[in-house]
Amino acid sequence: MKLIKDREFGGERPLYCERDLRLEDVVIHEGESGLKESSNIEAVRCRFEGKYPLWCCDGFTVRDSIVTVGARAGFWYSRGMLMEDCLVDAPKNFRELDDFTVRRIRLDSATETFWHCRNGILEDVTASRADYIFMHCSGLKIKNLKLQGNYSFQWARDIEIRDSDLDTKDAFWETENVTVYDSRISGEYLGWHSRGLHLVRCHISGPQPLCYADGLVLEDCTFDPDADLAFEYSDVDATILGHVTSIKNPRSGRIMVGSCGRLIIDENIKAPASCMVSEGYGAPRLGSGCVKWDAPFPKGVKLDPGQRKKLIPLWVADMDFPAAPVIRDALKKRLEHGVFGYTCVPETYYDAVIGWYRTQHALELRRKWILYTTGVVPALSAVVKALAAPGEGVIIQSPVYNCFFSSIRNNGCRTVDVPLLRRDLPDGRFTYEFDYAGLEKACGESGNRVLLLCNPHNPAGRVFSREELRRVGEIALRHGVAVVSDEIHCTVVSPDRQFVPFASLGEDFLNGSVTLSSPSKGFNIAGLQTANIICPDETRRALIDKALNINEICDVNPFGPAALEAAYSPEGKQWLDELNGVIQKHYELLLETFRRELPFLPVCVLEGTYLAWIDISSLGISSEELEVKLLNDCQVWVNPGSMYGSEGYIRINLACPTAQLKEGLERIVNTLRRNPSQG
Repeated sequence: MKLIKDREFGGERPLYCERDLRLEDVVIHEGESGLKESSNIEAVRCRFEGKYPLWCCDGFTVRDSIVTVGARAGFWYSRGMLMEDCLVDAPKNFRELDDFTVRRIRLDSATETFWHCRNGILEDVTASRADYIFMHCSGLKIKNLKLQGNYSFQWARDIEIRDSDLDTKDAFWETENVTVYDSRISGEYLGWHSRGLHLVRCHISGPQPLCYADGLVLEDCTFDPDADLAFEYSDVDATILGHVTSIKNPRSGRIMVGSCGRLIIDENIKAPASCMVSEGYGAPRLGSGCVKWDAPFPKGVKLDPGQRKKLIPLWVADMDFPAAPVIRDALKKRLEHGVFGYTCVPETYYDAVIGWYRTQHALELRRKWILYTTGVVPALSAVVKALAAPGEGVIIQSPVYNCFFSSIRNNGCRTVDVPLLRRDLPDGRFTYEFDYAGLEKACGESGNRVLLLCNPHNPAGRVFSREELRRVGEIALRHGVAVVSDEIHCTVVSPDRQFVPFASLGEDFLNGSVTLSSPSKGFNIAGLQTANIICPDETRRALIDKALNINEICDVNPFGPAALEAAYSPEGKQWLDELNGVIQKHYELLLETFRRELPFLPVCVLEGTYLAWIDISSLGISSEELEVKLLNDCQVWVNPGSMYGSEGYIRINLACPTAQLKEGLERIVNTLRRNPSQG
């Protein structure tokens, strides 16, 4: 490579059509096209003063250099540029560039600078007076951009921006497929007429943001008070932390927000609005006394209070979503009454349960079959106590909910485990099936009285078909074994599956079974402690009622019945449908992440629940060791499979804000790719 050092050039085309040239401490004075149509050029500590210095060049590097005001339109129609640690004081400098990288540069007059540029990387760039800076650009990846100007991304497409500060009126007008992460965006009319604009953990200020947009997505963003009249005529899917001053006429989709000052729906809007807006999203749970965020860590975890604040809990089965607005409204009404004495469950409570089963499952219940109690786990314990004497056998199918084991043990009964059969699938996932031969044998053994069924299955994620349930029921009927069906997760079901209550299989199955149900999982109201035992058989029901009274779990609090009635309403069903859509997307996100980043950890098919089941056996460490490792190394909390009777697996809770789940999965990936088996 030829070297030119400590020289000055002027006039027109002084270094025209050069090849393999390195410039050090060179000044190109006023004139035109100093290095036009050159290739493989390196310029270090240079100063460009004349117009069009590097037009139509192929492969050039500029470092520690200055581009003055006179060098306007400096780098047009070129490709393969790398510019680092430079000051660019000329406007309209980069146009029609392809395959370029700029790092640590300052643009003091950035008007119309990157027009029609393609496939570029920009990092640590400061741009002032930057009107129309990225018009018609495509394929850019931008990080740590500090931008002041207007109309900054008009007609741009396929852009990714991270960790940036954008002070710009009319940002992202008419853009397509732009994603912005962890950035501050200030200026009026943000994102108008955009398509596929995706904002993640961004802070938004300026009036009338995000209007007339199609396919708009916000994940855990925050709004300044001046960001009012948001989302007008937009198709939007948004989760917003904190308060929004006002939302006006959103066209369609869903907006979950901490609180909203005004929701404005005009009488004569341009298109009918079908957007669901709900408040209460993102309420902080750390320090609120909730088990998921505040419980003591397992033995071996050494986190200080500062690290606790970084915790992402993906373990115990409750959700980080606020309850449905209809439930919160019902609780507010009950709270306003002001007296919270002993509770008598009203007839409307039974009507709500019966109506829900009628409309959702085509199953007709009778009021006398329903026994209310404080939760499905107390119900499970009472039913086992009622139907199996100490020393008698209770059949389970592991892996299964850990309280199945404790309820059997605490009642002095024997656990008879007939494990589910794992089946590996061609797509790399796996699923489970009943071991019918094993169930036939277990039910036929003397002294086995009860078969506990978990459907939808926790943690295996199965929603068993009518045919599968019927085969199990027929086995139990042949041997006089009572089926106790824990159906607490029955409201959280994948869109392509249909939940079948065991009691709906037919008259014999109805009379030979006991159903445990509650809205607590699907509607996230476990703390309100309300559940139901459905038992048509009068003799068994009397034994169960006696066990409820012996264990003093036959009373509920004043808020549980109000919450159940609200949950089992049309408004509750609409909210539930939205939830199931979110859970499905979260499962797809987890599945894609593990397939791409951790393909050696197979993921179980998820048909129901919001709990993903992962095979970690290839790591060569126990599930409890991995639980501790993830907490210590990256502050992510998962459940070990050992607690469900199956070593070599972990369970991951998907019911949290999307950004929280993404962050948790990213931490898991980084930890296990780096050093999967060492603590």
